[in-house]
Amino acid sequence: MEFDDIWTKIDPQQFKQPDSKEMNLAALIEGEWRAAVIYEGMSKRCKSSNAAKEFAALSKSKRKILKELRAEYFILTGIKAERPRCEPHVPTVENLREMYLYEKSVAEIYGQRDEIR
Repeated sequence: MEFDDIWTKIDPQQFKQPDSKEMNLAALIEGEWRAAVIYEGMSKRCKSSNAAKEFAALSKSKRKILKELRAEYFILTGIKAERPRCEPHVPTVENLREMYLYEKSVAEIYGQRDEIR
């Protein structure tokens, strides 16, 4: 088999550029992963067991959503979404504010999530 024969068997569709839905989904995946990491870190820092349980539940919820989003991304693109690299950091009150603003801004995208499917 010659080199040119190999290129005739490659499907050009598998090299397509991501569209806006895929970009939104990738951004959601990155945001949910960051939220899961921050909430997990906050649960470990809490002195109150009730607050620690709440943050752990939030982290678990974000990981569940992340799993669903990664599955949707795979179905949509055929590419496995890798976990974004998050720098290890010490969770702070600023992280809580950041997560509040993130949750507020992404709520609108979640409303459009059915359109992504």
